[in-house]
Amino acid sequence: MSMFRTYTLGCLLALTTATVPAPLAAAPLPDVSGQEAALAGLRAADLRLATIAHRLMVANVALCDRRAGATGLVLHALDSYDSGIRDVARRMFGFETPVAVEAVVPQSAADRAGVRADESVAAIDRTATTADEGRALDRTRAALAAVPPGGTVALTLVDKGASRTVTIATDPACAGRVELRVTDNLNAATDGLVLQINSALLNLIGNDDELAALVAHELAHIVLRHPERLTAARVSRGMFSIFGRNARLIRTTEIEADRLSVVLLANAGYDPMAAARLWRDHGKRLGDGGLLAGTTHLGLEDRIALVEREAALIPHDRTGPIVPGWIESRTQPLR
Repeated sequence: MSMFRTYTLGCLLALTTATVPAPLAAAPLPDVSGQEAALAGLRAADLRLATIAHRLMVANVALCDRRAGATGLVLHALDSYDSGIRDVARRMFGFETPVAVEAVVPQSAADRAGVRADESVAAIDRTATTADEGRALDRTRAALAAVPPGGTVALTLVDKGASRTVTIATDPACAGRVELRVTDNLNAATDGLVLQINSALLNLIGNDDELAALVAHELAHIVLRHPERLTAARVSRGMFSIFGRNARLIRTTEIEADRLSVVLLANAGYDPMAAARLWRDHGKRLGDGGLLAGTTHLGLEDRIALVEREAALIPHDRTGPIVPGWIESRTQPLR
């Protein structure tokens, strides 16, 4: 985990491509200009990831049985930054309250409402964010997650001492959020709500369609309720995950997530063949990071063949989102 920031939040993260930021630093840099460059790279990486996740979540709302209102806000908290870089973060990002807008996804609800990066969030629907400063980001996150699909939320924003209130008319989207974790490990995961992508993956995967394929795989786990279904089936995801029934059921969920990831890509306007390219271009590296761990996943060549077959089934003349009938299996226990 980063020594200068514990995490950032892309809240209910769609529609632009972002350039690949310079590799993210894993430790504080010795000079202010270097720290500023690292923070700028961090902001670019957060926005890149938020843009992709938002696009996938909004475009695939028809597939999700748990939904929320997406804002396109990328928020962060001052106390998420290590004390050694906190003063620089305060100057760069304009923290006038504990929570500020790090970035805004272009063409998102927040963008349409005129929210700008580096504005600080003083209140949500008239509830102040400044109380209980240590949990301000958690409270802000919970308030935004509670906004219903297509609902509105009022934000009181502060910028250089001036306050204003904007009303955001959210976009219906799959419920969930994405986080960028600053680390050298090549890994991605979800607990069924938070979709966490490690920064090393953004540095490795320069093509946005291929990065979207990785995000879509994790989003597929959320859509199919895999984490909670594995828990309900008492499947070990620790040191015993590679044995027997544990490995078989985890492998089933990984195959399903690979299949659905192709559909999620197509619905969001990404190239559905990007999943095959992702595993072909980076599969061996990702295997070292735990994404292709032994008996819990198909072998690399079989995995590539699977997503290629799924991509070949995508109709070219579709007029709406593809909703595979088999995703209703998410209501059934894993056996």
